[in-house]
Amino acid sequence: MKLWPESLRWQMAATAALSTAAATIIVLGGTTLYYAILERIIYDNVSVATRQVIEADPPLDTVDAHAIREINQVIEAHGIFRFENAVWIALLASGVAAGGVIGAFWGGRVGKPIEGVARAAASIIGGDLTARAPAGSRLRGEPAKLVKNFNRLAEGLEEAERELTGSTSAIAHELRTPVTILRARLQAVRDGVFTLSTQELDGLIAQADLMTALIDDMRVISLASARRLELQLATVDLAAEARSVMSTVGPPLVDAGLRIETDLRSSFAFADRARVRQILNALLDNVRRYAAHGGVVRVETHATAETARLIVADRGPGVPDGRNADLLFDRFWRG
Repeated sequence: MKLWPESLRWQMAATAALSTAAATIIVLGGTTLYYAILERIIYDNVSVATRQVIEADPPLDTVDAHAIREINQVIEAHGIFRFENAVWIALLASGVAAGGVIGAFWGGRVGKPIEGVARAAASIIGGDLTARAPAGSRLRGEPAKLVKNFNRLAEGLEEAERELTGSTSAIAHELRTPVTILRARLQAVRDGVFTLSTQELDGLIAQADLMTALIDDMRVISLASARRLELQLATVDLAAEARSVMSTVGPPLVDAGLRIETDLRSSFAFADRARVRQILNALLDNVRRYAAHGGVVRVETHATAETARLIVADRGPGVPDGRNADLLFDRFWRG
């Protein structure tokens, strides 16, 4: 059973209730004790007859006048109520102090994670994306969730910044080559080194097409990162899509010295046909670039009761000893 509420709202309410209860207990308990002591003093200093009257606790209007007179004499003789105001002030001050201490302690437990999040947020605004809110082991409920979610958000921002920096450098590198080639050929045509033949124009158009493809890829990556990439989902036969792609990319793979093996069985999946082809094109292009010396590339599709699989396997170098395995799917990363 959880004694402390999970909700931040109820944690604050519980803190206020504890503070109020502590102050009330001290004031009421102190008052009760104070008057019990006074009653004991009176009881010990009156006659036996008056004690019997006190013990009987009759209605005030029926109490014997002699007993009342004797009680008043004891009160005056001992100055019993002389410090009554001071006692009340002391009790109230003690109650307020105890309530404040308890409120500060439990309120600190509730407010500490919020203060940590505020400090970390200020650091992040200042440019320190490594800042994190402290996640104490004693945090419970919504404050713990607040710290956890904030730290996950901060990690996402740091990762996004790192990817943006790496992506900018990689994109500049990818675009530099076709732009350099395009500029050099145009310069050569202007200087009369080459004539503007159909073959030369085809080469220039090919470089422009490459830059267009890179820009399109950048747009897809941007939309995917922003979770705004719209997928045209439908029932797709992975085997049919693989055959279609292989008919286009197969000849360049053969020219690169690769033997193609296929085992394409009908495997239906709910997916975006264009993205499936895009993925398969990317995988096979990587095989052509980096694993051609392996000699064989195998493309398979098969289905189970719950899954449909598209497999591209080659005999390239792979990742040595599993190193950098956590980076394989980072955008633009190369070993």
